[in-house]
Amino acid sequence: MNRARNNDATDVFRVPGGSEPPIARDLPSGPSEFTMFLSRSQVNAAIPPEPAMTPPPAPAAAPPTPSPFSLARPPLPQAPAMPPMVPPPAPKPPQLAIPKAPTAGLPKLGAAAAGPSSFWPLITVLTILVAIGLLLVMYFVLKH
Repeated sequence: MNRARNNDATDVFRVPGGSEPPIARDLPSGPSEFTMFLSRSQVNAAIPPEPAMTPPPAPAAAPPTPSPFSLARPPLPQAPAMPPMVPPPAPKPPQLAIPKAPTAGLPKLGAAAAGPSSFWPLITVLTILVAIGLLLVMYFVLKH
């Protein structure tokens, strides 16, 4: 890597053909304006004291005058009486009828179900596909 001559920083962000970085001037030592602060006693001494003000005497309490806009509240309406709760009658149990078994159209017990009788073709095809997948994975792993 290219290293800068004076501060060991890389030249990645330097513009090609640019000038040398400016030389840092001697900065004054000590706290800056931003870090200096005054103590509380100095702040209190700098602020002029405010004259103590006595609160004005409270006026004599006048009797409350009724507002011309205030109206008397009407009484709350009474809630109607609730009717007594009567439980509903229990439902009647349903009438269950046993259906009769059909006698005609039963399938024979010895008949074979329609469809493939063996899973060997499916097992063979899946085994071949897994083997091809493993060969592809091994090829790309060993290639890199």
